[in-house]
Amino acid sequence: MNIEFKKNAFDILRIVCAIQVMYGHFVEHFALDSINPMFGKVLRITQFIPGRGVVVFFAISGYLSICSIEKSSNYKEYFGKKVKRIYPELLVAFVINTIIIKLFYGFRCNYKEFLIYLFTQTTFFQFYTGEWLRQYGAGTANGSLWTISVIVQFYLLIYVMFILLKDKSKEIWIGLYLFFVSFSIFLSNMQCIVPNSIFKILSVSVFPYMHIFLAGVLCYLYRNNVLIWLKKKCILILPIYVLVRFLVIQSVQATNINLGVNYDVFSSLLLSIGVIGIAYYIGEVNIKHEISYSIFIYHMIFVNVGMEIIKKSNMTDGGVLTIACFCAVITVAVSLVSNLVINKNLKKNRGKL
Repeated sequence: MNIEFKKNAFDILRIVCAIQVMYGHFVEHFALDSINPMFGKVLRITQFIPGRGVVVFFAISGYLSICSIEKSSNYKEYFGKKVKRIYPELLVAFVINTIIIKLFYGFRCNYKEFLIYLFTQTTFFQFYTGEWLRQYGAGTANGSLWTISVIVQFYLLIYVMFILLKDKSKEIWIGLYLFFVSFSIFLSNMQCIVPNSIFKILSVSVFPYMHIFLAGVLCYLYRNNVLIWLKKKCILILPIYVLVRFLVIQSVQATNINLGVNYDVFSSLLLSIGVIGIAYYIGEVNIKHEISYSIFIYHMIFVNVGMEIIKKSNMTDGGVLTIACFCAVITVAVSLVSNLVINKNLKKNRGKL
């Protein structure tokens, strides 16, 4: 008995994880845990359940990517769907952010630096930050957008990989998964050996995170064999994920040996397959205005605004908390408007992120 592919709750899971990412950035950049330790405790809990939001986004993207390729008649249709999914909101967010930077900080740069900012923020080099922005807000124009660069690289790479390997045995994908697992572990322990510039470039490439995407890809390729099992066992997988993540944290602290760049490979695998199982366990949940992507690209814009306001004011803890709450409300409001206005005429044609 096969599970219907579309009967899943990915929409709601993405929103939950987008909120988790936003909450983490608010706690970090507004130092909310110094106002009340409970904020820090809640953050640590949310990184276990629902889990680290970026990992969930990457795994779901990997799972849905092959389906998107299979449903596309050619590369133009496939990449067209991805462009429509990513760039309309991204470009509007860039315009809004640029206006905000001008109002709250100013263009402390020459024409060359501004053109570099324009190019990097509107393509897939968002991980780059000019020195003139280092004193603005959290120190980047929009810090969460490094993931856009990784996801765009993945969409390009997975299409080439699928075309080259579509007539090959599915087991080759398992080999690729293990290769990228090894690469992520290797790179995470090479920071003191390889030149810092090379390490930084590799760390913002797709390669250290490819194992997360491929966990999703494998779930799709073996869906007829594993989805029913994942649906039945996901309630068991998630507690095991929590335990493994805890053990990995203790292991890294004890040995100083990292087990992956930013996200360890063991708990990432468990979270990836667990989330896909949960999506089918919950069943079909369609949200009319799925604003996870909007929250993801807008929230750090308003974190920077809040930080600039706080820098220029002598605020009490209560004032900082008020600013943080206001920025959260504005993020959600702008995300809703963005989803309603920008995506109104694109929904029928766009693919899932």
